[in-house]
Amino acid sequence: MQAGDVRQNFANVINEVAYTKTRVVIKRRGQQFAALVPIEDLKKLELLSEKESVQMALSDVKRELHAFQQKGNELLTQIKTRLDRSKEKKEKLP
Repeated sequence: MQAGDVRQNFANVINEVAYTKTRVVIKRRGQQFAALVPIEDLKKLELLSEKESVQMALSDVKRELHAFQQKGNELLTQIKTRLDRSKEKKEKLP
């Protein structure tokens, strides 16, 4: 629907969207630039967006945890190596 038509029939268009659950794509100069959607559709979009944000954050946390575990493993290996060397030195002492 052209923007000018929406502007002229705004009340009717909003009622159509709200009561018939119709989605209206608004065009300007033939290009889509906005949409009117029922509130239920907006709520679904918001939930999807939140879910995506949570999934991205969870992915970041998993990546950081993996990096932390890798670093921890490296530190444990270094400590073990140092302890082994220290033990070897003590065994060589008279």
